[in-house]
Amino acid sequence: DADAGSSAGEDGAEKPEKAALFCNEHQVFEHDCVICQPQRAAELEVGESLLVRMPSKKSAELAGLVINSPKRAQATTAIDVLGEVRFNGNKLAQATPLAGGVVSKVDADVGQTVDAGDTLAVIKSPGVARAKADYLKARTELELRRTAVERERQLFAEQIGSRSAMEAAEAAFSRAQVSHKLAGQQLRNLGFSKGGLARLQDATSHLSVRAPFRGTIVKRTAVVGEAVDTTTALFEIVDLTEMWVELSVPEEHAPNMRIGTPLDVKLRGQTEITRGELVWVSPIVDERTRMVSARGLLPNPDGQLRHGTFAEVRAIVGEHPDSVRLPTSAVHRLDESTFVFVQREADLFAATRVELGDRVRDKVSVLAGLSSKDAIVMDGGFVVKSALLASRLGAGCTDD
Repeated sequence: DADAGSSAGEDGAEKPEKAALFCNEHQVFEHDCVICQPQRAAELEVGESLLVRMPSKKSAELAGLVINSPKRAQATTAIDVLGEVRFNGNKLAQATPLAGGVVSKVDADVGQTVDAGDTLAVIKSPGVARAKADYLKARTELELRRTAVERERQLFAEQIGSRSAMEAAEAAFSRAQVSHKLAGQQLRNLGFSKGGLARLQDATSHLSVRAPFRGTIVKRTAVVGEAVDTTTALFEIVDLTEMWVELSVPEEHAPNMRIGTPLDVKLRGQTEITRGELVWVSPIVDERTRMVSARGLLPNPDGQLRHGTFAEVRAIVGEHPDSVRLPTSAVHRLDESTFVFVQREADLFAATRVELGDRVRDKVSVLAGLSSKDAIVMDGGFVVKSALLASRLGAGCTDD
């Protein structure tokens, strides 16, 4: 059958609209009838529906359908990737001696928390002894030359000394200043402070290896009596208040990863979630694995995160405050699309295309396509789905 709709024009006359076929068997327009037009299910956009008419108004009750309005819930769009917890490379340091020598004392060990400047070990270094001797010699020479130039200036002012003698004394004083600065810089390069130079009295060979910042010692190789040089790492120190999580992101998901993206990190074998954020995404795709490397930053105030631990990471790439949450039994798949059945009348249901978000246990978020006021078939929807699929088995509309 064909019903012709109409609308009123400016003169009040009825004007015919485009004719629309009406399905008398199911009492819906044929264009919206899933029994008549089953192929349209694959063409629907999110939020669009096709209608399913049940055999009677008591069909839903007899089938035991559970129908309720959904609950509004904050939902997210997330990407699940694997990660590995690592030390924060920006807060990791190796303590090495600034001159070669022999370890004479070890003052720190693995697991100990140290402050910046704390002595970790002491080295006996001939090079340090020479540098100290050079500095003491230069300091003494500088004082002698300062006294000499002051005397020559006084004699010249009293017209007792000659100009040439004064100029020679000034030149010698300038050379002594340069030598003193060079000798002092050499000791500063070995870790001596300006105050330490002022207090220096002897040319001992002791050189302290100090902590560069506050942190925890996670590795020690220093042994008393060991000969070391400037390439020998005696200690490894880490600030454990923050950790990295190294990620491997599939190539197709990499465009959604942005600096600042929230990360929910769950360590292997644990249930507690640590919230961090993405701080780096590689511009390179691995040619062999087709994965993109990325890195997140995690707070670790209690020091519970451990280097090398595998983790399951959820990158929150979108948040949807107006979404609703349904039991998984309310969601159905058809032609690779997801649908939810919404009750319109006692015997009329709308197969509505929806967009899904995150899933937690037996609940799933619907990001778009539904309203919190909709009457949703929460359980038993297979009965409605069976009616929908009947047309694909040859039981389509019989209305001519």
